[in-house]
Amino acid sequence: MIDFCGIPIEPEEIVDFLKREMLLKEVCEKIVSQKIIEKAATETGITVTPEEIQTEADSIRYRKRLEKASDTLAWLVDQMMNADEWTEELAIANGVLSGSFIPWKSLRINRGVWGSPE
Repeated sequence: MIDFCGIPIEPEEIVDFLKREMLLKEVCEKIVSQKIIEKAATETGITVTPEEIQTEADSIRYRKRLEKASDTLAWLVDQMMNADEWTEELAIANGVLSGSFIPWKSLRINRGVWGSPE
């Protein structure tokens, strides 16, 4: 459950809303893309270094015009995240992997099965 402005929202309500708004497929595609990237990185032994995470975080802060640490923390709160979640949940690391790990683009989803293109 998510508490948004004191109002509880159940995961099922989020999924139902995404369906009604015709956004579920787009969100699922993004989730699957993330899983493919993570799987390919794991299989090939690619990891994200703390320096790469810091560089990506700095890039995001620059794009969002977050000049001070307090600006970043306020933005994360507005995004319903904290600093630990931002890195632990691969919000940054996935960005680094997807930007630097090109072979994942050759993977595709074939009726629910991950595989290489035919």
